[in-house]
Amino acid sequence: MRPERAEELFRKYADGVYRQCFVILGNEKDSEDAVQEVFLRLIRSDPAFTDERGERAWLIVTACNYCKSQLRRSKYRVCSSIEEIPENTGVDNDVSGSDEVLDAVMSLPLAQREAVYLRYYEDMSAENIAKLTGTSASTVRSRLHFAIRKLRKLLGGDFYG
Repeated sequence: MRPERAEELFRKYADGVYRQCFVILGNEKDSEDAVQEVFLRLIRSDPAFTDERGERAWLIVTACNYCKSQLRRSKYRVCSSIEEIPENTGVDNDVSGSDEVLDAVMSLPLAQREAVYLRYYEDMSAENIAKLTGTSASTVRSRLHFAIRKLRKLLGGDFYG
């Protein structure tokens, strides 16, 4: 891959890849390392993309797979409180609403947290989330349903889901 092309893709997608990694790994340092690894993999593999959706999908899937493999290695931990979340996560405050909402989302089980992130932060459909995560659309909708129920309970009905 040409260096200019890699730099262009990094500028375009690094924030989104970081947010995806942060949702899974739950801490700033590990998420930054994961972003570097994802873009190194992009440079090494030099995939041919037909459009922007393909670029974005490749990066999201690669980030998701890399982060999950890091969690399986058990040397990474997911943050457990809002104090551990960096101030500049790149998450749009209009979507997250408040630190309380972000803290509640981060407390969800990984599969639900991932579904919520992809649906509400990346604006993906259940069908597209299913393709990216290797599950069925009904499983994604179920995860979203239970996540929203849990968030409403945690937030006292303040979550708009």
